[in-house]
Amino acid sequence: MGFTRRNTLIGLATLAGGAGVIGATGAFTSVEADRTVSVSTAGDASALLQLEGNSSITDTEDDGGVDLLVINNDDINERARTRFDNAITVTNGGTQNVGFYVDGDPSPIGFEVSGHGTIVGESNAIDVDLGSSVDVDIIIDLRPSGVSGSDLEDINGVTFVADTDAYGN
Repeated sequence: MGFTRRNTLIGLATLAGGAGVIGATGAFTSVEADRTVSVSTAGDASALLQLEGNSSITDTEDDGGVDLLVINNDDINERARTRFDNAITVTNGGTQNVGFYVDGDPSPIGFEVSGHGTIVGESNAIDVDLGSSVDVDIIIDLRPSGVSGSDLEDINGVTFVADTDAYGN
């Protein structure tokens, strides 16, 4: 087959078409897109994870859309370990079983579940099945040297975690 005008044009068209297929793979290095997002929250009483104060010592309050768990006691003994049994009820109102725990180190405040022990740290998570509840005890330990009631004022919050990956730990 010799080089004719027709063969040369067909060859160039095939080469151009092949280059277009190779170049048009749809691959990209970066994409940035703005989207509108709508997020709504629910108070603890109707949330997927419900926290409710159980006694005169604990209560939940609404502070501008944020539920607060409040320990209502101004006379906790210095150099003592004070325990409030069943101070909080945690209810799993979600759609899956979860492991529930307190993240971080909230010392000198501790959190325990009767028959389970501490729930501070993911490795100590308590299983809370779908639709079930667990009662949590609050322990305030001001016995260690150098710890006082003023340390309680330094605690700005405690993070409660419900995680499906922590279930069964």
